[in-house]
Amino acid sequence: MTRFFLNDRARLTDVLQLLNRALVKFNARDFDADSVLLEALNGIIDTYKELGKSDRETQFLAMKAEWVTAHRGINPLTFEKVTVRRSEMTSGVAFRLLQRAEHLLTDDLAEAEGRIREAEGLVSQIIIAAFQAGLLKAVDLEKIKDPQTSGPLWDSLAADPNIVIGQKRAQLLVHRFDALIIFSDLLQRL
Repeated sequence: MTRFFLNDRARLTDVLQLLNRALVKFNARDFDADSVLLEALNGIIDTYKELGKSDRETQFLAMKAEWVTAHRGINPLTFEKVTVRRSEMTSGVAFRLLQRAEHLLTDDLAEAEGRIREAEGLVSQIIIAAFQAGLLKAVDLEKIKDPQTSGPLWDSLAADPNIVIGQKRAQLLVHRFDALIIFSDLLQRL
């Protein structure tokens, strides 16, 4: 089944905001930077679990374990007990975790954005072909208010054998709901 990329983008953007908050706290050396980082990691882990991306969930669980290990006074790289300069060690671990988390989140967000942009290009070609074939008219655009009202129109375009191929390709690229939302948005822009 194809992922619902608009949902993924929204959820990843939300957890990126959590990470941004943690970065701001870290940079300002706020007293609650540690708890905000832990809150961000928990939020990211929960989001990936809900999205069904167990590989990323595991990576962030490992990062959280690294953070917990550092707070217990054990260097997560050498596994030695740290008695001197413990706060410097935990600060270094926090910085490294923030960098890795930002990299992983922005990669996943870029993947979702790329898929959405590719689907927008494909759906715009479908709309143009539908206008050329006479399946879409200006009067149809007035009826479109949201993805629910555009669904029947999207389905009716499948009557044309050339357009149905484009629709299938779009729905292989993104989820049907993504395609409907993109279709509705593009029609409303016209």
